[in-house]
Amino acid sequence: MSIKGGGSMRFSILGESATIKDDLGRDVLPETRRRQHLVRSLVCVLAYQDWALSARQLKPLIWRDADSRNLTSNLTSLIYDARRLIPRDRLISTLGRDGTTRYHLDRRAGDEVDVELFRAAFTLGRQARDAGDLHTAASSYSRALLLWSSDEAGVSLGDFPKTPIMLKNRENLLSQRRQASEAYIEVRLALGHHIADLADEIHGLIQTQQTNTRLHHLRILSLYRAGRRGEALLAYEDAVKMFERLPPTSLGHDLDRLRERIVNDDPRLLHEG
Repeated sequence: MSIKGGGSMRFSILGESATIKDDLGRDVLPETRRRQHLVRSLVCVLAYQDWALSARQLKPLIWRDADSRNLTSNLTSLIYDARRLIPRDRLISTLGRDGTTRYHLDRRAGDEVDVELFRAAFTLGRQARDAGDLHTAASSYSRALLLWSSDEAGVSLGDFPKTPIMLKNRENLLSQRRQASEAYIEVRLALGHHIADLADEIHGLIQTQQTNTRLHHLRILSLYRAGRRGEALLAYEDAVKMFERLPPTSLGHDLDRLRERIVNDDPRLLHEG
């Protein structure tokens, strides 16, 4: 039975599963059964942008082999299922100028949509960094990254449909997450913030971005700058082993050069990024 949507709601799509919470923090979407997974995929599509989509636009975003003629009844059933879970006055339909019915999530004052909050914080961090305000940049990037969650295997955006357009949108979000992670650590290093503890924080980011060579570089560098030369070399070995488990990715020459400079105690490493 659907709950009433009078209060504020939080729509989250950046984690392992899409979730909707009401103003009391109660979960609106169940996390089991295939049909309910399709509802969460629908939420991902509609929450990704504040847009109103027709049935013709929605179907290829949700189903990979979207034959519009054969999936109309599927979409009708999906909307029906979604409205049994999501408040009916939140998943609404309107008529476009062409007379076509369009579906969208009704956003209201006090609502939170994690992907929109992420984009705003990421943009503010980038602008602050470009302006030389590193403290604001660090706090903004931190807020952006805290909006992400993943399971033990590092899976995020788990309910994004495996359709061409949504896979591209997913990769765009993951790319922005990588950029935010790298920029956050680079800014923290530039500010000299708790360098001794920074390597552990980077290690946590690496667990969800294992092939991000820049994060591996920054972890090794932060350990070296903290006077933990031996641990820095071990971190290099960890990176090598991680990339060996994840073919066909490549470690690249950057980390090899960094290791060589650490072995030779290159004094410039204490100041370079």
